[in-house]
Amino acid sequence: MGGTLSKVGTQYDQSTGTYTNTWPAPKIPKQSIIDYLFSSISFDDNRVAFVEHGKTRKSITYGQLKLEGWRLGQGLVKAGFKQGDVIMLCAPNSIEWIILLIASQFAGLTIALASSQYSPKDFKHVYTLTQPKKVFMPLKLSVKKAQARLPINCQIALDDSRGTAIPDMNRMKVSEEEARKAKPRNPTDLESTAILAFSSGTTGMPKAVELSHRNVVSMLTIIRCFPDVHDKPMRVLNTLPFFHAMALQLHIFLPIAVGSTVHIQVPFNPQLFLKLIAQEQIQSTVLVPPIAVAFANHPAVTKELFSSMITFGCGGAPLDTKVQVKLAEKIQTDVAQGWGMTETTVGCLGIHSKMSPGTCGRVLPGIELKLIDPESGSPVEPGKRGEIWVRGPNIFKGYHKNPKATEETMTPDGFLKTGDIAYANEEGHFAIVDRIKELIKYKGNQVAPAELEGLINRHPKVALSGVVGIYSEQQGTELPRAYIQLKPNTPKQGVEKEIEEYVKANASNPKWLRGGVSIIPAIPATPSGKLLRKELRVLAKKEMQKFEGDPPQARL
Repeated sequence: MGGTLSKVGTQYDQSTGTYTNTWPAPKIPKQSIIDYLFSSISFDDNRVAFVEHGKTRKSITYGQLKLEGWRLGQGLVKAGFKQGDVIMLCAPNSIEWIILLIASQFAGLTIALASSQYSPKDFKHVYTLTQPKKVFMPLKLSVKKAQARLPINCQIALDDSRGTAIPDMNRMKVSEEEARKAKPRNPTDLESTAILAFSSGTTGMPKAVELSHRNVVSMLTIIRCFPDVHDKPMRVLNTLPFFHAMALQLHIFLPIAVGSTVHIQVPFNPQLFLKLIAQEQIQSTVLVPPIAVAFANHPAVTKELFSSMITFGCGGAPLDTKVQVKLAEKIQTDVAQGWGMTETTVGCLGIHSKMSPGTCGRVLPGIELKLIDPESGSPVEPGKRGEIWVRGPNIFKGYHKNPKATEETMTPDGFLKTGDIAYANEEGHFAIVDRIKELIKYKGNQVAPAELEGLINRHPKVALSGVVGIYSEQQGTELPRAYIQLKPNTPKQGVEKEIEEYVKANASNPKWLRGGVSIIPAIPATPSGKLLRKELRVLAKKEMQKFEGDPPQARL
């Protein structure tokens, strides 16, 4: 692989402050998502596409996947759904989830992908924002519909609904004979919206990110352009929620494009995960940092167990460098980080092997990247920290029904202002430092919460941590405050002081936890593992009100 990828490098244009990859940008096919994925798949293709490991094991071949997608897709057309209509999918991972996704693209619909973990408030918000014709969800989630006070007749069940007044999608399917003759209803414009994916809502209510056919096909083509990396079939293990951009692109669309077999674990269970790694001889998987941290310290995680692994990824949030190195040494496989966001379809950094630990690799071919000083608005020198701005065919169309947010996020010349702070090292690999809005300003010093969390998470008594800034009226500055989730059966006594001293011994003076340490039952996070700092800020605000502006631990 090293020889094949020797041409991969980072080049920097000093006149524009732009980073690009030396690997040639791939030619993007002018195809819809459905044509890109299924034009070469026959109804008789007996390769196994997806295997669901739930209460029972069930699988579907590529031929069956196409046939069932066509049956439901043509059923949606006959049911009166018009091209461009919005439908919403809200369900846990399953083969049925994938069939509906394919059917929506066959029928030329826009599909809004909602989390089945949404609170009634968030569910009501995304429903009102997107105004779907129907919401497809399993019967067991009907209570969520009622709690969100959605229209009674808005639901179509993903599962068998006989005995209820709710229709189900299986009864919408046309016959196999009719499906084999049916043709996909392709869009007239490849810039039309195919998917509405929701931002994680870490700083507010979720926004609907419009991803076009061109965005998705471009992203998949870019990912596949490196030989011997993601251009061939593999045995993949998925634990991520399908509505998340990382799972949608890397564990549904990409595997279909290259003919992989994806094993779906529903729900995630560490013991079953490790069993499947060995049993199915898994070659590729992607985890979120909290699970990677747990496995780095798990006695059952060995190089023998992971001997079949080719690509092991971690994403959704930054992974601490020492944890990354420790896990890689345990399994004797590179643990690669990538970087992206829903607005980039999935990613702009990563993929190739031999990345510097703690980095997300190089910018991908066909994508332009700048690091911009948030205060001056000018590109920073190589090695300096700046906000990531990216431009490319994978960058989203905009926020659905939110032109103000789109205008604030996009520059007139098409760069996406991501809000993530990064720097490029001497090898041209990029390291993510933190979010602009999350940096803590302590007496003029910028303190990155993610860096502190990585340090604290290495403490033997800590399962997870979250760091936020609290304002001290007495000192006139923000102070770093840590929230800690302890490992099971860990006594609380003396831990707060122990963590404070640990940070003092391992971090520079401005990063000391002058705002104190608080132990809580669980660190709030999204299903993809991204820390919900906004909830910690709410908690901190309540605590500071109780302390009348300053925590009792606050010190100079």
